[in-house]
Amino acid sequence: MQTESSSVIIESSHVSDCEKMKRQRKVGITWTEEEDRMLLKAVEALGTKQWVEVAKLVGTRSRKQCRERYVNHICPNIDKRPFTHYEDKIICNSFYVLGKKWSKIAESLSGRTARSIRNRFKTIGANQKISCFYAADKNNYAVVSGGKLW
Repeated sequence: MQTESSSVIIESSHVSDCEKMKRQRKVGITWTEEEDRMLLKAVEALGTKQWVEVAKLVGTRSRKQCRERYVNHICPNIDKRPFTHYEDKIICNSFYVLGKKWSKIAESLSGRTARSIRNRFKTIGANQKISCFYAADKNNYAVVSGGKLW
């Protein structure tokens, strides 16, 4: 037995700005230098709390995309140098004290984003085979590196 169903498409005359942006720009397209410049100018003018307004000034990206790009990639305060061995130890130590609270861990490493710290932690464990073992030492934790992964 076959049933036929008719689908009714309700069209709205009101299309949100977000929907317009989705139609204009496909997700996953790399940011251009011009978009980065526009984003920096918008953040300079409006600050880091008004992402809806920032997105309107950029014009081609959503508020979420603008915030993510600024916070994780083009903020002038981001330290983009390679991680040091000392920073690796802090990351391992903090992870075993705080868990996956990457933002909290980022507070102890100036200029590093929560995302870069999370990615570095994954790299430490997977690619470099550095273990983050603990040895209790007068109520402090010491990180021992270079051992096998558990």
